[in-house]
Amino acid sequence: MLRRLFVGVLALFAIGATAANAQVEVTLAEEAVLKIIPDVDKVDTTKIPGRFRGIRIYALEGSAVDISKIDIIYSDGSKFTEDRGRLIRLDQKDIKTRVMGPENGVGAEKFIDQVVMHYKTAPGEARRARIRLVGVTSQAGARAVRVADARGLQAGRPMIAPGTTPSGATTGPIAAGATPSTPNTARPGSTTAGGDVLFGVQYVGFGIDRDVIKIGSDFGKFDKIRLRVLDNDIFINEMRVIYGDGEPDVLAVAANVPANTRTKWFNLKGDRFIKEIQLVYKSRPGFRGQARVEAYGEFAEGWHGQGPASASAGGQISPSGDAFKHGANRGWLYLGGQQPLFFSVKKGLGYENDIVSVAKNWGFNRFRLDVKQRAITLNKLTVVYGDGTTDTIPVGAKVDAGSSFGPVNLKPKPVREIQVSYRSRLLDAQATGKGYAFVEFWAQ
Repeated sequence: MLRRLFVGVLALFAIGATAANAQVEVTLAEEAVLKIIPDVDKVDTTKIPGRFRGIRIYALEGSAVDISKIDIIYSDGSKFTEDRGRLIRLDQKDIKTRVMGPENGVGAEKFIDQVVMHYKTAPGEARRARIRLVGVTSQAGARAVRVADARGLQAGRPMIAPGTTPSGATTGPIAAGATPSTPNTARPGSTTAGGDVLFGVQYVGFGIDRDVIKIGSDFGKFDKIRLRVLDNDIFINEMRVIYGDGEPDVLAVAANVPANTRTKWFNLKGDRFIKEIQLVYKSRPGFRGQARVEAYGEFAEGWHGQGPASASAGGQISPSGDAFKHGANRGWLYLGGQQPLFFSVKKGLGYENDIVSVAKNWGFNRFRLDVKQRAITLNKLTVVYGDGTTDTIPVGAKVDAGSSFGPVNLKPKPVREIQVSYRSRLLDAQATGKGYAFVEFWAQ
């Protein structure tokens, strides 16, 4: 009887003579074992990457289990059977088996299609036993991918070629720093206070997920991306970026990211428009549930305006060069978006106050607001420049969904943030749906 609780990939690195030969244990499954009646579980491992020299079984939470026989069926049709003619008892004293496989678990690494376990909860155990099945391999073996999966590239499924790691791709534990566990609820395209642009959010289960986060030229050009992982650890089979011209760039392979961390920045191939980010990954098996993955980008230097300042012959400081001669959106750049409520919790029917933080820039000529889904009442706008000075624009007018406010002319200096006072209009016969308005901020 097959009762899959978890099927996951989690690389655990043991001490070895060299990094290349370090032993890696990849979690293939976790199972609950029947009591009294002998149980047979068939674990399908055809979707799990990696070549293995053998397998090992752990008893979880100190539960006792009796193993009578183990069959390992390989992708080449061969089979290995571990049958000692006696029961193998796992309990609090002996929590794991030795490595089971050809040549006592030190033979050639091969793809495993199925593991068949014959076992039952040990007599006298008050609860059903739980076990973890792991595959034992090397770091290189853990990154190997079957030829059939590699062909998935032709069907739009990102996969690496068997047994290879693309040059420059990160593997193993990814450098990451702690981050609060609170999710970012902003709309994709919004800019954080630190200047990161939120590309999108995905939830990852225990099975292998293949997700695509669409970006496109509206967001701008980027030279770095990173992930923010919440709620559970994840294992990344592969992460790649597809640039606007279709060129792929593999950034990570067989890599781990702990829960509630933000990864290092991954450098891209120059300053590019990004078509999409492709992710093949899964969360860590356990009771913590799905992982939440937020993808962010950092604007390329100079994207938000002219190039860096330089001193002229007369000693004047002025922008040099045209930075990026882009034609996307007729030069309009998306700064972010907000959803104003119908009323303020603190002020009753007063106005919501939001702040749109702007990534590093050298200034804009003007900006505008585009209103979607529902009309708003726009009270006022305040532009805060990099030097701390402000421009306040009193409005006090209705802006219909599908229309814009502006453009508003700006002073020729960097912009730090835009403060807006507004609210969604509760009564709007032209509204699309019952939700709030969505307001996009654009600059040129």
